[in-house]
Amino acid sequence: MSCNKGHDKLDALAFVSTRGWRTSALHGPSNGQLARFGGRDRLQRGRPTRFPRVPPPPTAPLLYRTVATATREYAPVPPPRYRVSPLDFRIHSSRTVGVGSFGTVYEAEKVVEPESSLPCVAKTVPADRFSGVNLNDALYYFAIERYANDQVRVCIESGEVAQLRRYTARYLGHGEHAGREWLFFQRHPGWTLEEHFRQAAAAADGDGEDFIGRLARALGLVVPPEDADRIKLTRRVFLRVAYDLLQALVGFSRLGLVHRDMKPANVLIDEAAHAVRVLDLGSAAFLSTPRYGAVIGYNARWGPADEDYVPPERFIDAKFPHQFDVFSVAMSLLRIIIPGIRDVGHFRRFSHDFRSTYDTDLGFYASRAFAGQAQHVPEGFVDGLVVLKGEDGLLFELMRLMLLWRPHSRLSPERALVELEKIKSRVPA
Repeated sequence: MSCNKGHDKLDALAFVSTRGWRTSALHGPSNGQLARFGGRDRLQRGRPTRFPRVPPPPTAPLLYRTVATATREYAPVPPPRYRVSPLDFRIHSSRTVGVGSFGTVYEAEKVVEPESSLPCVAKTVPADRFSGVNLNDALYYFAIERYANDQVRVCIESGEVAQLRRYTARYLGHGEHAGREWLFFQRHPGWTLEEHFRQAAAAADGDGEDFIGRLARALGLVVPPEDADRIKLTRRVFLRVAYDLLQALVGFSRLGLVHRDMKPANVLIDEAAHAVRVLDLGSAAFLSTPRYGAVIGYNARWGPADEDYVPPERFIDAKFPHQFDVFSVAMSLLRIIIPGIRDVGHFRRFSHDFRSTYDTDLGFYASRAFAGQAQHVPEGFVDGLVVLKGEDGLLFELMRLMLLWRPHSRLSPERALVELEKIKSRVPA
Protein backbone atom coordinates (compact mmCIF):
# COMPACT_ATOMS: atom_id res chain seq x y z
CA MET A 1 0.00 0.00 0.00
CA SER A 2 1.23 3.48 -0.66
CA CYS A 3 0.15 7.04 -0.14
CA ASN A 4 -0.81 8.61 -3.45
CA LYS A 5 -0.13 12.24 -4.24
CA GLY A 6 -3.69 13.31 -5.07
CA HIS A 7 -5.53 15.97 -3.13
CA ASP A 8 -9.06 16.65 -1.95
CA LYS A 9 -10.82 19.84 -0.94
CA LEU A 10 -12.46 20.25 2.41
CA ASP A 11 -16.19 19.64 2.67
CA ALA A 12 -17.93 23.00 3.06
CA LEU A 13 -20.30 21.61 5.68
CA ALA A 14 -17.89 19.60 7.77
CA PHE A 15 -18.52 21.13 11.18
CA VAL A 16 -21.78 20.34 12.95
CA SER A 17 -22.39 21.69 16.42
CA THR A 18 -24.62 20.51 19.21
CA ARG A 19 -26.88 23.54 18.56
CA GLY A 20 -27.46 22.72 14.93
CA TRP A 21 -25.17 25.41 13.46
CA ARG A 22 -23.34 24.52 10.28
CA THR A 23 -20.20 26.46 9.47
CA SER A 24 -17.82 26.29 6.57
CA ALA A 25 -14.70 24.20 6.86
CA LEU A 26 -13.10 26.61 4.39
CA HIS A 27 -13.79 29.73 6.41
CA GLY A 28 -14.47 28.45 9.94
CA PRO A 29 -17.05 29.76 12.42
CA SER A 30 -18.52 33.23 12.26
CA ASN A 31 -17.13 36.08 14.32
CA GLY A 32 -20.16 35.88 16.60
CA GLN A 33 -19.48 32.21 17.28
CA LEU A 34 -15.83 33.00 17.91
CA ALA A 35 -16.78 35.60 20.50
CA ARG A 36 -19.20 33.20 22.14
CA PHE A 37 -16.67 30.42 22.44
CA GLY A 38 -13.67 32.50 23.45
CA GLY A 39 -11.82 32.94 20.16
CA ARG A 40 -10.25 36.35 19.47
CA ASP A 41 -9.25 36.06 15.85
CA ARG A 42 -11.09 36.78 12.66
CA LEU A 43 -10.34 33.53 10.86
CA GLN A 44 -8.35 33.89 7.69
CA ARG A 45 -10.12 33.12 4.44
CA GLY A 46 -8.47 31.43 1.54
CA ARG A 47 -7.78 28.16 -0.17
CA PRO A 48 -7.39 25.15 2.12
CA THR A 49 -4.01 23.54 2.71
CA ARG A 50 -3.55 20.47 0.53
CA PHE A 51 -2.45 17.14 1.93
CA PRO A 52 -1.25 13.81 0.50
CA ARG A 53 -4.02 11.40 -0.37
CA VAL A 54 -4.29 8.26 1.76
CA PRO A 55 -5.69 5.33 -0.28
CA PRO A 56 -9.13 4.12 0.84
CA PRO A 57 -9.39 0.83 2.72
CA PRO A 58 -9.76 -2.29 0.61
CA THR A 59 -13.26 -2.91 1.94
CA ALA A 60 -16.44 -1.17 0.78
CA PRO A 61 -16.82 2.38 2.09
CA LEU A 62 -19.54 1.60 4.60
CA LEU A 63 -20.18 3.88 7.53
CA TYR A 64 -18.64 2.58 10.72
CA ARG A 65 -20.04 3.39 14.15
CA THR A 66 -21.96 6.34 12.73
CA VAL A 67 -24.63 7.60 15.11
CA ALA A 68 -27.10 10.50 14.88
CA THR A 69 -29.10 11.72 17.86
CA ALA A 70 -31.07 14.80 18.80
CA THR A 71 -27.97 16.43 20.31
CA ARG A 72 -25.12 14.89 18.30
CA GLU A 73 -24.29 14.30 14.67
CA TYR A 74 -21.32 12.04 14.03
CA ALA A 75 -19.37 12.23 10.79
CA PRO A 76 -18.91 8.98 8.85
CA VAL A 77 -15.76 7.04 9.74
CA PRO A 78 -14.32 4.57 7.21
CA PRO A 79 -14.10 0.88 8.16
CA PRO A 80 -10.99 -0.74 9.69
CA ARG A 81 -7.95 -1.39 7.53
CA TYR A 82 -5.85 -3.50 9.91
CA ARG A 83 -7.77 -6.31 11.60
CA VAL A 84 -6.60 -8.70 14.29
CA SER A 85 -8.38 -11.24 16.46
CA PRO A 86 -8.66 -10.39 20.17
CA LEU A 87 -8.30 -14.14 20.77
CA ASP A 88 -4.67 -13.81 19.62
CA PHE A 89 -3.95 -11.76 22.77
CA ARG A 90 -4.06 -12.39 26.48
CA ILE A 91 -5.70 -9.30 27.99
CA HIS A 92 -5.08 -8.69 31.69
CA SER A 93 -8.29 -6.95 32.72
CA SER A 94 -6.98 -6.50 36.28
CA ARG A 95 -3.91 -4.55 35.11
CA THR A 96 -5.00 -1.11 34.01
CA VAL A 97 -2.41 0.98 32.21
CA GLY A 98 -4.57 4.09 31.94
CA VAL A 99 -8.13 5.38 32.13
CA GLY A 100 -9.09 8.20 29.77
CA SER A 101 -12.20 10.21 29.07
CA PHE A 102 -13.42 7.77 26.43
CA GLY A 103 -11.65 4.47 27.03
CA THR A 104 -9.59 2.18 29.25
CA VAL A 105 -6.20 0.66 28.45
CA TYR A 106 -5.11 -2.74 29.81
CA GLU A 107 -1.88 -4.70 29.75
CA ALA A 108 -1.84 -7.54 27.23
CA GLU A 109 0.49 -9.85 25.39
CA LYS A 110 0.36 -11.65 22.08
CA VAL A 111 -0.01 -15.42 22.39
CA VAL A 112 0.35 -16.53 18.75
CA GLU A 113 3.05 -16.31 16.12
CA PRO A 114 4.47 -14.19 14.73
CA GLU A 115 5.82 -12.22 17.68
CA SER A 116 4.40 -14.51 20.33
CA SER A 117 4.86 -13.07 23.87
CA LEU A 118 5.10 -9.52 22.48
CA PRO A 119 4.18 -7.08 25.28
CA CYS A 120 1.09 -5.14 24.22
CA VAL A 121 -1.64 -2.86 25.46
CA ALA A 122 -5.33 -3.22 24.61
CA LYS A 123 -7.74 -0.29 24.55
CA THR A 124 -11.51 -0.60 24.69
CA VAL A 125 -14.70 1.26 25.59
CA PRO A 126 -16.07 -0.41 28.73
CA ALA A 127 -19.85 -0.27 28.50
CA ASP A 128 -20.20 -0.14 32.28
CA ARG A 129 -18.55 3.33 32.31
CA PHE A 130 -20.81 4.98 29.76
CA SER A 131 -24.44 5.20 28.74
CA GLY A 132 -26.59 7.20 26.34
CA VAL A 133 -24.87 10.09 24.59
CA ASN A 134 -21.67 9.50 26.55
CA LEU A 135 -21.47 5.96 25.18
CA ASN A 136 -22.06 7.22 21.63
CA ASP A 137 -19.32 9.80 22.11
CA ALA A 138 -16.91 7.16 23.42
CA LEU A 139 -17.61 4.79 20.51
CA TYR A 140 -17.21 7.62 18.01
CA TYR A 141 -13.84 8.74 19.35
CA PHE A 142 -12.76 5.11 19.57
CA ALA A 143 -13.53 4.81 15.84
CA ILE A 144 -11.58 8.03 15.20
CA GLU A 145 -8.56 6.65 17.03
CA ARG A 146 -8.75 3.41 15.06
CA TYR A 147 -8.99 5.31 11.77
CA ALA A 148 -6.13 7.65 12.70
CA ASN A 149 -3.84 4.76 13.59
CA ASP A 150 -4.79 3.03 10.33
CA GLN A 151 -3.66 6.08 8.36
CA VAL A 152 -0.47 6.55 10.35
CA ARG A 153 0.49 2.89 9.92
CA VAL A 154 -0.22 2.71 6.18
CA CYS A 155 1.88 5.82 5.52
CA ILE A 156 4.72 4.55 7.73
CA GLU A 157 4.76 1.31 5.75
CA SER A 158 4.66 3.16 2.43
CA GLY A 159 7.52 5.44 3.49
CA GLU A 160 5.43 8.61 3.08
CA VAL A 161 5.92 9.60 6.74
CA ALA A 162 8.51 7.09 7.87
CA GLN A 163 9.63 9.25 10.82
CA LEU A 164 6.37 8.50 12.62
CA ARG A 165 7.59 4.95 13.17
CA ARG A 166 9.86 6.35 15.88
CA TYR A 167 7.51 8.99 17.25
CA THR A 168 4.22 7.07 17.63
CA ALA A 169 3.22 3.83 19.35
CA ARG A 170 3.30 0.80 17.05
CA TYR A 171 -0.28 -0.03 16.06
CA LEU A 172 -1.14 -3.71 15.59
CA GLY A 173 -4.78 -3.51 14.60
CA HIS A 174 -8.48 -3.51 15.49
CA GLY A 175 -10.49 -6.51 16.64
CA GLU A 176 -14.00 -7.25 17.82
CA HIS A 177 -15.15 -10.15 19.99
CA ALA A 178 -18.30 -10.79 22.02
CA GLY A 179 -19.69 -7.37 21.15
CA ARG A 180 -16.64 -5.43 22.33
CA GLU A 181 -14.10 -3.64 20.15
CA TRP A 182 -10.39 -3.47 20.91
CA LEU A 183 -7.36 -1.58 19.64
CA PHE A 184 -3.99 -3.29 20.11
CA PHE A 185 -0.58 -1.62 20.32
CA GLN A 186 2.91 -2.79 21.16
CA ARG A 187 3.75 -1.82 24.73
CA HIS A 188 6.79 0.42 24.86
CA PRO A 189 8.56 0.53 28.24
CA GLY A 190 8.65 3.81 30.12
CA TRP A 191 6.56 6.54 31.72
CA THR A 192 4.52 9.27 30.17
CA LEU A 193 5.85 12.80 30.57
CA GLU A 194 2.98 13.48 32.99
CA GLU A 195 4.12 10.56 35.14
CA HIS A 196 7.62 12.02 35.17
CA PHE A 197 6.16 15.35 36.29
CA ARG A 198 4.10 13.62 38.98
CA GLN A 199 7.18 11.90 40.36
CA ALA A 200 9.09 15.19 40.36
CA ALA A 201 6.29 17.01 42.18
CA ALA A 202 6.14 14.25 44.80
CA ALA A 203 9.91 14.16 45.35
CA ALA A 204 10.93 14.98 48.89
CA ASP A 205 13.74 17.34 47.87
CA GLY A 206 11.53 19.30 45.48
CA ASP A 207 14.49 20.79 43.59
CA GLY A 208 13.82 18.94 40.34
CA GLU A 209 17.38 17.62 39.91
CA ASP A 210 16.27 14.01 40.12
CA PHE A 211 13.57 14.75 37.57
CA ILE A 212 16.01 16.10 34.98
CA GLY A 213 18.51 13.30 35.58
CA ARG A 214 15.86 10.59 35.32
CA LEU A 215 14.40 12.10 32.15
CA ALA A 216 17.88 12.44 30.62
CA ARG A 217 18.67 8.79 31.28
CA ALA A 218 15.34 7.69 29.78
CA LEU A 219 16.23 9.68 26.64
CA GLY A 220 19.67 8.07 26.44
CA LEU A 221 21.57 11.26 27.24
CA VAL A 222 24.84 11.23 29.15
CA VAL A 223 24.16 12.47 32.68
CA PRO A 224 27.11 14.37 34.22
CA PRO A 225 27.97 14.21 37.93
CA GLU A 226 25.63 15.90 40.39
CA ASP A 227 27.94 18.89 40.84
CA ALA A 228 28.03 19.60 37.09
CA ASP A 229 26.10 22.38 35.39
CA ARG A 230 22.46 21.33 35.64
CA ILE A 231 21.35 24.22 33.45
CA LYS A 232 23.15 22.71 30.47
CA LEU A 233 21.65 19.27 31.14
CA THR A 234 18.16 20.76 31.45
CA ARG A 235 18.65 22.59 28.16
CA ARG A 236 19.74 19.38 26.42
CA VAL A 237 16.72 17.48 27.76
CA PHE A 238 14.41 20.30 26.69
CA LEU A 239 15.88 20.39 23.17
CA ARG A 240 15.60 16.62 22.78
CA VAL A 241 11.95 16.42 23.83
CA ALA A 242 11.06 19.48 21.74
CA TYR A 243 12.83 18.04 18.69
CA ASP A 244 11.05 14.68 18.89
CA LEU A 245 7.63 16.27 19.43
CA LEU A 246 8.07 18.66 16.51
CA GLN A 247 9.19 15.77 14.31
CA ALA A 248 5.92 14.02 15.18
CA LEU A 249 3.90 17.16 14.38
CA VAL A 250 5.62 17.54 11.01
CA GLY A 251 4.70 13.93 10.23
CA PHE A 252 1.11 14.54 11.26
CA SER A 253 0.90 17.68 9.13
CA ARG A 254 1.96 15.68 6.07
CA LEU A 255 -1.04 13.43 6.71
CA GLY A 256 -3.37 16.39 7.14
CA LEU A 257 -3.84 15.34 10.76
CA VAL A 258 -4.20 17.62 13.78
CA HIS A 259 -3.75 15.72 17.05
CA ARG A 260 -5.77 18.26 19.13
CA ASP A 261 -4.79 16.71 22.48
CA MET A 262 -1.04 17.18 22.74
CA LYS A 263 -0.22 17.13 26.45
CA PRO A 264 2.25 15.34 28.76
CA ALA A 265 -0.22 12.54 29.53
CA ASN A 266 -0.14 11.64 25.82
CA VAL A 267 3.65 11.73 25.48
CA LEU A 268 5.54 8.53 26.31
CA ILE A 269 9.29 8.50 27.01
CA ASP A 270 10.33 5.14 25.53
CA GLU A 271 13.24 3.97 27.68
CA ALA A 272 14.16 1.12 25.33
CA ALA A 273 14.34 3.13 22.10
CA HIS A 274 15.25 6.39 23.92
CA ALA A 275 12.49 8.05 21.93
CA VAL A 276 9.52 10.32 22.57
CA ARG A 277 6.27 8.78 21.34
CA VAL A 278 2.93 10.54 20.89
CA LEU A 279 -0.07 8.55 22.13
CA ASP A 280 -3.87 8.68 21.91
CA LEU A 281 -5.11 9.80 18.50
CA GLY A 282 -8.75 9.66 19.57
CA SER A 283 -9.14 13.44 19.39
CA ALA A 284 -7.44 13.73 16.01
CA ALA A 285 -8.95 15.59 13.07
CA PHE A 286 -8.21 14.72 9.44
CA LEU A 287 -8.63 17.83 7.36
CA SER A 288 -8.96 16.09 3.98
CA THR A 289 -10.17 12.55 3.54
CA PRO A 290 -10.44 10.80 0.14
CA ARG A 291 -13.86 9.35 -0.76
CA TYR A 292 -15.41 10.81 2.38
CA GLY A 293 -14.52 14.42 1.55
CA ALA A 294 -15.32 15.85 4.96
CA VAL A 295 -13.22 16.60 7.97
CA ILE A 296 -13.18 13.45 10.08
CA GLY A 297 -12.96 13.57 13.85
CA TYR A 298 -13.61 17.25 14.43
CA ASN A 299 -16.44 19.01 16.20
CA ALA A 300 -14.99 21.80 18.27
CA ARG A 301 -18.07 22.57 20.31
CA TRP A 302 -18.28 19.18 21.95
CA GLY A 303 -14.97 17.58 21.02
CA PRO A 304 -12.52 16.62 23.78
CA ALA A 305 -9.84 19.20 24.56
CA ASP A 306 -7.77 19.87 27.66
CA GLU A 307 -8.38 23.48 28.65
CA ASP A 308 -4.86 23.78 30.08
CA TYR A 309 -3.19 23.03 26.74
CA VAL A 310 -5.70 24.01 24.05
CA PRO A 311 -4.67 27.19 22.15
CA PRO A 312 -6.63 30.43 22.50
CA GLU A 313 -8.54 30.00 19.20
CA ARG A 314 -10.12 26.76 20.50
CA PHE A 315 -11.29 26.02 16.95
CA ILE A 316 -8.95 24.68 14.29
CA ASP A 317 -8.14 27.61 12.04
CA ALA A 318 -8.95 26.52 8.47
CA LYS A 319 -5.89 28.25 7.02
CA PHE A 320 -3.44 27.52 9.85
CA PRO A 321 -4.65 24.22 11.32
CA HIS A 322 -1.36 22.74 12.50
CA GLN A 323 -0.48 25.75 14.64
CA PHE A 324 -3.07 24.31 17.04
CA ASP A 325 -0.74 21.49 18.15
CA VAL A 326 2.33 23.76 18.21
CA PHE A 327 0.81 25.81 21.02
CA SER A 328 -0.05 22.69 23.05
CA VAL A 329 3.49 21.33 22.66
CA ALA A 330 5.00 24.63 23.83
CA MET A 331 2.79 24.65 26.94
CA SER A 332 3.93 21.10 27.71
CA LEU A 333 7.59 22.02 27.25
CA LEU A 334 7.34 24.86 29.77
CA ARG A 335 6.73 22.28 32.50
CA ILE A 336 10.12 20.68 31.83
CA ILE A 337 12.11 23.81 32.62
CA ILE A 338 9.94 25.46 35.30
CA PRO A 339 9.89 23.30 38.46
CA GLY A 340 6.97 25.19 39.98
CA ILE A 341 4.46 24.07 37.33
CA ARG A 342 5.33 20.38 37.21
CA ASP A 343 2.54 19.87 39.71
CA VAL A 344 -0.69 19.79 37.70
CA GLY A 345 -2.56 22.07 40.08
CA HIS A 346 0.13 24.74 39.95
CA PHE A 347 0.31 24.42 36.17
CA ARG A 348 -3.44 24.94 35.86
CA ARG A 349 -3.19 28.15 37.84
CA PHE A 350 -0.25 29.33 35.72
CA SER A 351 -2.06 28.46 32.47
CA HIS A 352 -5.14 30.44 33.46
CA ASP A 353 -3.10 33.50 34.48
CA PHE A 354 -0.86 33.27 31.40
CA ARG A 355 -3.91 33.39 29.13
CA SER A 356 -6.27 35.76 30.92
CA THR A 357 -3.73 38.39 31.99
CA TYR A 358 -0.88 38.16 29.47
CA ASP A 359 -2.55 36.82 26.29
CA THR A 360 0.06 34.01 26.19
CA ASP A 361 2.81 36.55 25.47
CA LEU A 362 5.90 34.95 27.01
CA GLY A 363 8.00 38.08 26.57
CA PHE A 364 5.43 40.26 28.33
CA TYR A 365 5.01 37.72 31.13
CA ALA A 366 8.77 37.43 31.64
CA SER A 367 9.25 41.21 31.76
CA ARG A 368 6.51 41.61 34.37
CA ALA A 369 7.92 38.72 36.41
CA PHE A 370 11.41 40.27 36.47
CA ALA A 371 9.93 43.63 37.46
CA GLY A 372 8.06 41.99 40.33
CA GLN A 373 4.72 43.02 38.85
CA ALA A 374 3.37 39.59 37.89
CA GLN A 375 1.03 37.69 40.15
CA HIS A 376 1.47 34.00 40.90
CA VAL A 377 4.98 33.68 39.44
CA PRO A 378 5.72 29.94 39.70
CA GLU A 379 8.69 28.68 41.65
CA GLY A 380 11.78 28.30 39.48
CA PHE A 381 10.45 30.55 36.72
CA VAL A 382 13.70 32.53 36.58
CA ASP A 383 15.69 29.28 36.34
CA GLY A 384 13.50 28.27 33.41
CA LEU A 385 14.18 31.59 31.70
CA VAL A 386 17.92 31.05 32.14
CA VAL A 387 17.56 27.73 30.32
CA LEU A 388 15.66 29.37 27.48
CA LYS A 389 17.78 32.49 27.22
CA GLY A 390 21.13 30.72 27.10
CA GLU A 391 23.82 32.81 25.47
CA ASP A 392 21.87 34.01 22.47
CA GLY A 393 18.19 34.04 23.51
CA LEU A 394 17.16 32.08 20.40
CA LEU A 395 15.40 29.31 22.32
CA PHE A 396 13.36 31.86 24.27
CA GLU A 397 12.34 33.54 21.01
CA LEU A 398 11.36 30.17 19.52
CA MET A 399 9.10 29.42 22.49
CA ARG A 400 7.60 32.91 22.34
CA LEU A 401 6.68 32.41 18.69
CA MET A 402 5.20 28.98 19.39
CA LEU A 403 2.92 30.50 22.05
CA LEU A 404 1.59 33.52 20.16
CA TRP A 405 -2.12 34.13 20.60
CA ARG A 406 -3.09 34.38 16.92
CA PRO A 407 -2.61 31.18 14.88
CA HIS A 408 -1.54 33.05 11.72
CA SER A 409 1.37 34.57 13.70
CA ARG A 410 2.32 31.36 15.49
CA LEU A 411 5.00 29.12 14.00
CA SER A 412 4.00 26.08 11.95
CA PRO A 413 5.49 22.70 12.94
CA GLU A 414 7.83 22.80 9.94
CA ARG A 415 9.11 26.30 10.69
CA ALA A 416 9.48 25.58 14.40
CA LEU A 417 11.52 22.45 13.61
CA VAL A 418 13.83 24.36 11.26
CA GLU A 419 14.51 26.98 13.92
CA LEU A 420 15.01 24.34 16.60
CA GLU A 421 17.53 22.46 14.45
CA LYS A 422 19.58 25.64 14.14
CA ILE A 423 19.63 26.02 17.91
CA LYS A 424 20.25 22.34 18.51
CA SER A 425 23.31 22.37 16.24
CA ARG A 426 24.99 24.82 18.63
CA VAL A 427 24.54 22.58 21.69
CA PRO A 428 27.00 19.70 22.30
CA ALA A 429 25.39 16.24 22.21
